[in-house]
Amino acid sequence: MLSVLGVWLYLALQVQAAETVSLIEFLDRANQQGLHVIHSSNLIPAHYLVTIDPDQPINRDQLSRALLRFGLVLRAVSDHADVVVRALASPPPQVPLVPVVGRDLLSLSATVGLEEIVVTSSRYRLLMPQGTGHQGLDHAALMQRPTLGNDALRLVSQLPGSASTGLSARPRVRGGNEDETLITFDGVRIYEPFHFRNFNSLFSAFDQRIVDSLDFYSGGYPAEFGDRLSAAMVINPQPPEALFDVREIGVGLFNLSYLQAGGDADQDWLVDVRRSSVDLLAGLSENDVGSPAFADMYGRYGWNFNDEDRLSINVLLFGDEMNINNTARTETSQSIYANSYVWLKSENRFGSNLAATSILGVSAIKNDRKGSVNKPGLVTGELDDSREFRVYHMNQDMAFSPEENWLLKFGWGYRYLQAEYRYRASQNIAAEFAGLSNLNRPAQANVSVDETGHQLALYSSFKWSFTKRLTTQVGIRYDAQHYEQTTHEYQISPRVNMHYQLTPTTDMRFGWGLFSQAEGIHELKIGDGRVDFQVPQEASHLVASLNHQFAGGAIMRIEAYEKRGITTASYYQNLTNPLSLLAELQVDRFEVTPDDYEAEGVELTLSNNWRAIDIWANYSYSAVADMIDGVKVRRSWDQGQAVNLGMSSQYQQWQWSVSGTYNKGWLTTPLQFNNGLVVASPRNSVQFGRYISWDIKASRSWGFGAYQLRLEAGLTNLLNRENQIGVDYALVDGQLQSTTKSGVPLAPFLDVYWRF
Repeated sequence: MLSVLGVWLYLALQVQAAETVSLIEFLDRANQQGLHVIHSSNLIPAHYLVTIDPDQPINRDQLSRALLRFGLVLRAVSDHADVVVRALASPPPQVPLVPVVGRDLLSLSATVGLEEIVVTSSRYRLLMPQGTGHQGLDHAALMQRPTLGNDALRLVSQLPGSASTGLSARPRVRGGNEDETLITFDGVRIYEPFHFRNFNSLFSAFDQRIVDSLDFYSGGYPAEFGDRLSAAMVINPQPPEALFDVREIGVGLFNLSYLQAGGDADQDWLVDVRRSSVDLLAGLSENDVGSPAFADMYGRYGWNFNDEDRLSINVLLFGDEMNINNTARTETSQSIYANSYVWLKSENRFGSNLAATSILGVSAIKNDRKGSVNKPGLVTGELDDSREFRVYHMNQDMAFSPEENWLLKFGWGYRYLQAEYRYRASQNIAAEFAGLSNLNRPAQANVSVDETGHQLALYSSFKWSFTKRLTTQVGIRYDAQHYEQTTHEYQISPRVNMHYQLTPTTDMRFGWGLFSQAEGIHELKIGDGRVDFQVPQEASHLVASLNHQFAGGAIMRIEAYEKRGITTASYYQNLTNPLSLLAELQVDRFEVTPDDYEAEGVELTLSNNWRAIDIWANYSYSAVADMIDGVKVRRSWDQGQAVNLGMSSQYQQWQWSVSGTYNKGWLTTPLQFNNGLVVASPRNSVQFGRYISWDIKASRSWGFGAYQLRLEAGLTNLLNRENQIGVDYALVDGQLQSTTKSGVPLAPFLDVYWRF
């Protein structure tokens, strides 16, 4: 290890004549030298880095070359001023990296590096490390990389620390459950933003065209993010200037869409609508699944009063309507799921040192399910499940930076909550399977729960650069829950992050903190027999990382983490088959109540641009286990070892990319038939075979004067590999028989967009 570190330090010393800064700072320095460049913080992600010679003056040609690498261009707005805009042509050309040798020209890289916190407008910012466990995907990466159904948010599963069977769009992060990831869009918390939420959450509710960037925190995140144990997914919408005068119709195998946006310097607007176009579930897990449908819509209208103040009204709607069954028609399900958000957002700057963002909004969720299971000799049953939730919320975030080397962030949030549950179910389990589940499930259930409540959040964090090399962030967070009938709790979460710049191209990061998660008023496990909310969970994160950028532009990152459960809650899963339409009615439904748990691992990330080919790869070695009655039991999604790799480039007029995913295989609990009873072996004691999937995507644009035609096409699981993720069991003539359940087979997608 010391020898490797020595090599890194040696390589870093070779480029100390140069300086690595963010693209934002590079533009700010250009303005300080007399150029006049206007740019938006939303359009330029903070992890874009450039390596420059600080002793040389900056000219417009250098700026153009730097921006081109990231798919951006300069557009003249007067004889003396330019604005940075996104290139509207087909995917931007790949400019080879130019190594820095002595006082050579600048080299460029787009990878995880120095992050930013916007203090006021794009011209006033404090560039400081945002903490450990942070990865980013910009708009170009979201559009270029292949994924099932061309769903950009699924790309999170390709980042280190994420675990997914490939079927669900909801990742499990560093050993946590699916519900342990905070998801925000435009600063608003979004509850379960997935289509087919009742069937493995197949797709996200966001059109990739309106997503500007996705910041993913897999641990050690700062105090502004709270109430989730494992991760934070921060989704930023496209800024107004990126979509001015855009009208686009999309036709694809999965959806029809219409996008239109416009505006000027004073006001802007955007409307994006999608509607499903085919039976989306056909072939994903079991054949002849019925007729599911989905739709989503995002709208925004904004007013720019001056350079310091902006107000916008936003609407996000998404929902599903499903009538599906499995191949044997032993399970049927009908559901209507609707999720709606309306919010008013105010962004204000007070002088050059203070900025505030205020949000006032309302959210509503409706989830109705009906279904039946009819498996003779196993289980029969029905359910009727109706739920409604409403959330009235307001929050404010402020940033104050009177000095160049320190920043104070503070904020608060309040939510008023309402929930209604109506649940009826009947169930008859065959005697041979009656002892398999550890839940006490009555033959008939008829439960109603009404609850109202309040949630309050307060946070403050202080960042200070002690020296040019050492930056420390200290924060604290307070979360409180008051549900009128059941819950009166609060949590205090201190957090510390440190960043040390060893050389201009090598840095170390360290993070520690406490993280909490209260069971949301919409998360009552009523289908598993609970009528009360569980106590909030708490966990500690310890993260350390080393990052290095080589002279040729390659980036390497090594991160180690440890996460320990302090206060735990029960979670529920099916022992053998995660693909069931009505999970709570199955004979293998199981309650897991750990005393504590531990997740630990090491992640290695590499990225580079070699001969105009973007290359990325990451490797994870991890373990997660529950401690139950003094015995460690691995969680079923414990990957052990996982690899994600890929490349993207432009060949003639085509942008292409390919990616691959590997892990050692998921864990399962085998069943046995002994003395007339079906019993379970030790939980998660058997591992399925290796999970391998290759995906590919190609895209191209054709121009016809003022019009543009764009094609995006790809294949998921290119080799049509049967990746086992579950097992179905049945008793046939006194013999226990099993049927393998696999994940996503070979699945194509095709999207055609006409811009006019």
